[in-house]
Amino acid sequence: MVHVVWGIIIASGKEEQLTSGVDVAFLNLAGRPLLSHALEEFERCPDINGIVVVAPKERVGEVHSMAKLMGYMKLRKIAAGTVQRVSSLRMALNTLDDDVSMVVVHEVSRPCVKRGLISECIKAAKRYGSGVSASRILDPVKIVPKGNKVTATLEANTAWAAQTPQAYKLDVLEKALAAAQKKKKTLQDESAALELIKHEVHLVPCPPSNIRIATAEDLTLAEALKRL
Repeated sequence: MVHVVWGIIIASGKEEQLTSGVDVAFLNLAGRPLLSHALEEFERCPDINGIVVVAPKERVGEVHSMAKLMGYMKLRKIAAGTVQRVSSLRMALNTLDDDVSMVVVHEVSRPCVKRGLISECIKAAKRYGSGVSASRILDPVKIVPKGNKVTATLEANTAWAAQTPQAYKLDVLEKALAAAQKKKKTLQDESAALELIKHEVHLVPCPPSNIRIATAEDLTLAEALKRL
């Protein structure tokens, strides 16, 4: 089966803010908006046919202007997002063309993503229905639900940190999201929805450079990575 694959870049929501009211997507990174770095990799990825950006409602015009200035030919839609990741994702899914059969969800706060990783996630999703980028945690992981008291320990090398990009066959993702909505489950990411329907979540190892911008120090590190 030949899949039509669209990337969905989530650039709205509390998770995509450095601090309250400061949108990560529009910070300066290496002389241009941070959003443009992820967009460029999706644009140049040969396995991506189209792109949707989900931005804060008041920033949609800025994304239009940036896309026009930088000539992103694969950017098909710009959706107004919400403060919640899942609802923003649903806004994006509602904009997809009818022939789209696979999507790749990516957080704008990971600007160092590489097109090769995007392709690897798509390759896994074509075979398994999902391809979730993740990094193995080499140290023992301590479970601390609250405060500083450890309630459990996971053995070293058995835990992985899920990241983005995450690729899914569209029918699998929509079924999983519907199940999560029906059960009123709060999702940490899209792969958690697949667990609800007992669908395999296939991990794709990603490089240490696929960092997430959550602090000013992370932005400094990303600047250094972009100079390599």
